Amino acid sequence: MGFSWEFIKNPIQIGSPFPSSQSLAKLIVDSAKLQSNATIVELGPGTGSVTKEILKQTSSDSLFFTIEINEMLYKKFKQNFPDTIIHHGTANEIKKYLKIHDRTQVDYIISAIPWATLSIDLQQELFSEIYDVLAPGGKFITIALLIGTFFSRGKKFKQLLNSNFELVNQTRVVWKNFPPAIAYICEK
Repeated sequence: MGFSWEFIKNPIQIGSPFPSSQSLAKLIVDSAKLQSNATIVELGPGTGSVTKEILKQTSSDSLFFTIEINEMLYKKFKQNFPDTIIHHGTANEIKKYLKIHDRTQVDYIISAIPWATLSIDLQQELFSEIYDVLAPGGKFITIALLIGTFFSRGKKFKQLLNSNFELVNQTRVVWKNFPPAIAYICEK
């Protein structure tokens, strides 16, 4: 059983029946413009397609870890990326995991959380935690499935980004992803 099965079991938590494509992963990480000596957190690494790109661009003096909510994906990730730090938990526990690593702020948060599937209250709860730990000048990069941007929850999330961040840019549509997706690149 794999990623698609986990989507069938819990579509709100997973958000898509297919992992992010290499094209989307590369666009997201290139857009982040990762710098050395940074703290980088990936939320919802799933099968690790974005993680692979992050690892290619992360310097050895940076701290990088991931947080995965889904138990099966967490276990599979640990097998596939034994040298990468992963925590089994939720985005609203990010402060707890930062404390484990003697950090209080994050320079880059890269997220595959399916925002358009979450209730507005849950969006705000998770976003508040993420925003609180993001360092001044830090970047929050998140995937948005194109179809989700047309739904009310997707629109509300975009409003949440625009009302909190100094700068919010949207990438081009990645048609080589199924379903097609964009990313928001936000700077605090």
